[in-house]
Amino acid sequence: MQETTFPVEIIIRDDASTDGTPEIVREYQEKFPQLIRTILHSENQYSQGKKAFHETYAIARGEFIALCEGDDYWISPEKLERQVLTLTNNNYSGVFHSVIWVTETKQFICSAPEPKNRRDVIFRDIMSSDVFISTCAFLFRKNVIKKDYFDLLKKCQIGDWPLFAYLSQNNKIAFIDNEMSCYRRHDKGMWTGLSEIKGLHIKCHTLETFIVFFGSKKTENTKDEIKKLKYKIISIYINNNNLLKSFITFCKMNKAISGPSDFLSNLKNYLKIIIK
Repeated sequence: MQETTFPVEIIIRDDASTDGTPEIVREYQEKFPQLIRTILHSENQYSQGKKAFHETYAIARGEFIALCEGDDYWISPEKLERQVLTLTNNNYSGVFHSVIWVTETKQFICSAPEPKNRRDVIFRDIMSSDVFISTCAFLFRKNVIKKDYFDLLKKCQIGDWPLFAYLSQNNKIAFIDNEMSCYRRHDKGMWTGLSEIKGLHIKCHTLETFIVFFGSKKTENTKDEIKKLKYKIISIYINNNNLLKSFITFCKMNKAISGPSDFLSNLKNYLKIIIK
């Protein structure tokens, strides 16, 4: 339950669940029609490549939007009040807070983000794959989102990272050092259900998309970040005795994000990994 000094609306989108969720959602919507609005699909949209954000954003009427995906949950009744107050009193485009990572059975894993990342973040920080913002911890100004954001979103395989990048391109994203949400990790989650290599490839593709969308000047250090991720992929292939795939990845990396002058230094790094 959230305690706020302002009115709120709850938009619930169900993507063709088969576990009885739509019936529960309808029951609550009938009990609280002034508070809850619903989008209930009979066919799964995610499998068709359709993301939830565009649909829910289109009908949202508030000045601010907070997100909470089905696996996660809020634990502080002051979450929305504190986040809205932060944006009302400052020129931030969004705000996030620290979270508790839990297992599927709500057992404690850790707190996030890491202490070194517990601060306001700027665009350069978001370009780093080490900076983690939980979707359930995020609240942002609706009017910052423009039409071109949806062009970016269509080109990315994930939805939260492009949102954070887009919102931070001109303004900071504020941080509140208070654990007010739980982020649930389990094998069926978007990220935890992927192999490590698949996840790294998606991160690389997302950063490559950012370079095209935001421009090479604004993303000048992003190629170094991609290279770091590519070397992680190469290391995994080598550790799995798949030298062919490691070399193909190396060649593609060198062609895409490095010039001829970098080839020898990159080759030395590649050979160091093999020798290890």
